[in-house]
Amino acid sequence: MNGNPPLPQVCPVSLRWRVKSSEWFKFRFVEDVKLFMDREDLDDSYWNDHLGAYFELPFGYKPDRKGDGRMVTQQLIGLLENPDVFGFHGDRQRKPCVRCAVVGTGGVLSGSNKGAEIDAHDYVFRWCEIPLNANVDRTTTKVVHPDFVRYVFVNYMDTSLSLRPTTGAITVFLAIQLCDVVNIYGFGYDPRFNQHYYDHQKVPRQQADGEIKWGYHDFSEERRLWQRLHEEKIITWHNRQDQSPNTAVP
Repeated sequence: MNGNPPLPQVCPVSLRWRVKSSEWFKFRFVEDVKLFMDREDLDDSYWNDHLGAYFELPFGYKPDRKGDGRMVTQQLIGLLENPDVFGFHGDRQRKPCVRCAVVGTGGVLSGSNKGAEIDAHDYVFRWCEIPLNANVDRTTTKVVHPDFVRYVFVNYMDTSLSLRPTTGAITVFLAIQLCDVVNIYGFGYDPRFNQHYYDHQKVPRQQADGEIKWGYHDFSEERRLWQRLHEEKIITWHNRQDQSPNTAVP
């Protein structure tokens, strides 16, 4: 892992201080894990011996039954530049304390009145399903490194389940790597609310063991992970647990 240099610990409330005080976090957090793909990853020997050798997407680029996407992947990455994700360069220096909000799509957001609070952060992480087109900005478009996805999976999740992290989980951990203070909103399916803030679907029915799983993801496990990160004071999880069911339903 040879990604980002350690961030200077000049922020008194930075989550990085928890590396020293939290036994749980200390043995999981890796400061210099590589976050994004760049042209160095296109080296033939590195690709053949590492990226394309062991794991299929999203943990690597090993060819699967759908074929080998190496050519397309390399063409895309070859076009991209990879400056600092926040644009810190020259006279624009990093703030002493970078505060970030990660906004999920959970129905817990509906009626929460958190818009102004979210917008007050230095950076807001969101995601949506939109197709890329030929006009993407090569200096602001990023491709998450499969080593980072595997790092999240191995270090923070129950690998015995063989269920991959959600896009939301990957985004939360990107924020943990990049920011000093991380607040997350709209995470953790809650039966008091709709599944998403923008629709009226109900939260998926729990299995017999009380777990919520479907597709490639274990949402109950991720909910426990948000709770643990919150308890360890790595993040603040805004889940509206202080509201009664009667007042929480939008």
